[in-house]
Amino acid sequence: MAAVAAVALAACGGPVASPRAPANTPAAAAAAPVAEPDGVVVLDPGTGPRRALRYQIVAGTTRHATYHARTTPAGAKPVDIDLTWDYAFARAGDDAIVTLTLGATALPVPAGTAGSWRMGPRGRHEAAAPDNGGRVVLQQTQAEHALPIVPAAAVGVGARWTAPLALAAGLGAKPIPGLTTWTLVSLSDTTAVVRATVEVAAADVPFADATLAMRGHGAIDARVDLAAYTATSQLRLTFVAGDDPTPIADIVVDLRIE
Repeated sequence: MAAVAAVALAACGGPVASPRAPANTPAAAAAAPVAEPDGVVVLDPGTGPRRALRYQIVAGTTRHATYHARTTPAGAKPVDIDLTWDYAFARAGDDAIVTLTLGATALPVPAGTAGSWRMGPRGRHEAAAPDNGGRVVLQQTQAEHALPIVPAAAVGVGARWTAPLALAAGLGAKPIPGLTTWTLVSLSDTTAVVRATVEVAAADVPFADATLAMRGHGAIDARVDLAAYTATSQLRLTFVAGDDPTPIADIVVDLRIE
């Protein structure tokens, strides 16, 4: 199951009732989806005060991440992976320059391995060179998908938007495309609580000397301070093979940044 493990990754009212709309008239028209240039689609801008969400990490900020992934293949014992790494943030205009240094590791990447990349103010990671060890770790653990890419548009509580993702399928293997649908549950100061559903497209994944047709679905629950870059997130994924709905593996990833 090496390939599977790699993919691991009430309201108050006044005394006067509001007039009822006619039965054949919608009380409110649903907002049309708004596609943004980078693939994000805002399905619903939410209610109440709206504002633009942005990651604005101060230069010199350092954070420590702990990561635990449990992959449970069908009919087999769970496989656990524990990792740690450190983040350091610099600035380049509106972008954060993120450096990751790997701590104790169970991966075929030595402790001390480092790599840097740009992170835009909306949380999108800019592509890095293939030899960027820290970036490879982030991709292989799927940690870059544990926190949201936020819309360019201002949004409020209840906002929903989609963002494309690409799950790593093992070193040297082509990433598997998917889609994450985020919901803004609450927003206080710079802290956002979000939930998401994840759909992973059908793809052929290398498995031993053959390939395995896999697709998946899952969910994310996360809380992130967009300025301090402290966060907790849990990503859950279930994978099936072909048209058989029986799960071949369940993956749970817990990420904490403090």
